[in-house]
Amino acid sequence: MPSPLRSLPSTLRHNLGTLRRSPLSELSGALGDLGTFLPLTLALALHNAIDLPATLVTSGLFNLVTGAVFGIPLPVQPMKVIASATLSQPPGSHGGEIAIPAGMLVSLAVLLLSATGLVRRLVAVVPTAVVRGIQLGAGMGLIISAGPVAAEGVVLAVLTTGLLLATLRRPGFPAAGVVFGVGVAVVVWRGGGWEGVGEGGWTPRVRNPFGMWWRLAWDGRVLAAALGQLPLTVLNSVVAVAALGRELEGMEGVERPRETALGVSVGLMGLVGGWVGGMPVCHGAGGLAAQYRFGARSGASIMVLGAVKMAIGLIFGGEGLLKFLGRFPGGVLGIMLAAAGIELAKAGVGVYGHGVALHGVLGRKTDEELTVVLVTAAAMLVTKNAGAGFIVGMLCHWSYRRADWWERRWIVGERRPLLT
Repeated sequence: MPSPLRSLPSTLRHNLGTLRRSPLSELSGALGDLGTFLPLTLALALHNAIDLPATLVTSGLFNLVTGAVFGIPLPVQPMKVIASATLSQPPGSHGGEIAIPAGMLVSLAVLLLSATGLVRRLVAVVPTAVVRGIQLGAGMGLIISAGPVAAEGVVLAVLTTGLLLATLRRPGFPAAGVVFGVGVAVVVWRGGGWEGVGEGGWTPRVRNPFGMWWRLAWDGRVLAAALGQLPLTVLNSVVAVAALGRELEGMEGVERPRETALGVSVGLMGLVGGWVGGMPVCHGAGGLAAQYRFGARSGASIMVLGAVKMAIGLIFGGEGLLKFLGRFPGGVLGIMLAAAGIELAKAGVGVYGHGVALHGVLGRKTDEELTVVLVTAAAMLVTKNAGAGFIVGMLCHWSYRRADWWERRWIVGERRPLLT
């Protein structure tokens, strides 16, 4: 039996004790990662790529389980590269059928890599510069896709930007939650109302995501999105989270997660949620650091968040919820989406500032690695294909390594004296 399950009673006591000692900090920490979750969830739902009620229920359930099992504020985040690849597809091009099967493929691969102990080998093969390039390219892709959305409400976009800038140096301020509340208020003010929002609740509908994958396999978009997401998920959701979890202070009394347990968690989340249309999710070092910065010190914070998400999805999970959010102002949604893209792009260039285990590139690495980052991101943006960016980045990396071998093998050899 995995160690997180063996220590479940003590972990639950740790969660409950922490919540009793500092309830406000735990509740504030629960909002730390909403800046990524909210805009991507809304955008994918409005793009008909995911089932919104199913996403709320399943991600809320995953919050409850991971908070209880691991005992740290472990986030449940969207798979950002897959989200970026999906949102880059124009309406009516079956772009909405990319996210779920691609997420399930990544989850299955991570589960197999974790169960067989091959995670470390993949980390050794894929350089950090390529992963950073994927982050940068995906972040820039989200920013580009947010432009047309924000243009639908320029005035609101300007006001939302002002609010975010005003709270830029206040890390404890739940800006994402406040901005989302502003958008909901605008919908109600415009006469959207709450009619039909709570009618019927959520009715689970089982999908066949692998059937969608076979239908789209001919153009490779599902495989390309999965190929771009896989190294990022392994490095950022498994390896970096385990490393950061061991470094964070103030969470004594709970066993820190290990790579195998985190990989199994990511794999099971994606495989379970995909069958009912839930958004592809994983963990993330940036989200863990953000929730820790907002005050969370135990799994109780995300368990509270999970309960709220499940309640909203179950009670307001009818068609009325999506219709209501369909009136969400584009100016607000676009800026939220752009803000999420900026945070992801910052991680790509190593200026995210959370001290996660994956070190940055700018100022710390060589010009060659920076070139790999930029080439990877550029290939993603030009082709609108995360898989193509990954392949081009790996080719660039290998070309530098081949040049090093060539120099050692021939140039240095020619300079070696014949007689010693």
